[in-house]
Amino acid sequence: MKAVRLTIWDRQAETFNAGVGAVFVGKHLKIAEFQGRCLTSTLLSSFLINPQIREAILIQEWWNNLDQDMLFDHLSSISDMIAIQPTSLLRKIKEIHDFTKEKVERFNTQATVLTIRDNPTYPACPRPSCRKRVTPCDGQWYCEKCRSSFSHPKYRYIMKCCIADFTAELWVTIFNTQGETIFQRPALQYETLKVLSRLTVG
Repeated sequence: MKAVRLTIWDRQAETFNAGVGAVFVGKHLKIAEFQGRCLTSTLLSSFLINPQIREAILIQEWWNNLDQDMLFDHLSSISDMIAIQPTSLLRKIKEIHDFTKEKVERFNTQATVLTIRDNPTYPACPRPSCRKRVTPCDGQWYCEKCRSSFSHPKYRYIMKCCIADFTAELWVTIFNTQGETIFQRPALQYETLKVLSRLTVG
């Protein structure tokens, strides 16, 4: 018997509602090598929970009849997995975590955004598999990674922010999904409002 860790990101994680013992079907998952073999969702991933198809029904019957004490061989390293801790104060986070090392560290906190450095949006490649910044070129937008030109970019959030609670301040990088939560609008709408405000002032 084999078990593997699956990491689901962004909005897919917010809407994923499979309980313990549920059967789900996942499409467009990525096989990754991080602390062993694991799976991770992508922008193209989709999930069906308890679909009424033959394969899912057979898996559900197998699970229901399974000895609950049976041990699985884990393709992912369980010993190295870091559990998400309860909400922590920023002062404690800065004392415990070493942000100079290239190591994934997770924590929960509640803080206020004090400062957002520079422009929080950028023009990105519109291809779902690419998020690289594109540059204007001859009336088009050119992606160096894809080596392709597009008529319009897809604006995304990426911002360097200073957050604070009553104990300390901390500089963090916030990406697109979290940026939409903070500004309550997609990056394209933010960019449009910014351009309109400049025209109004001018």
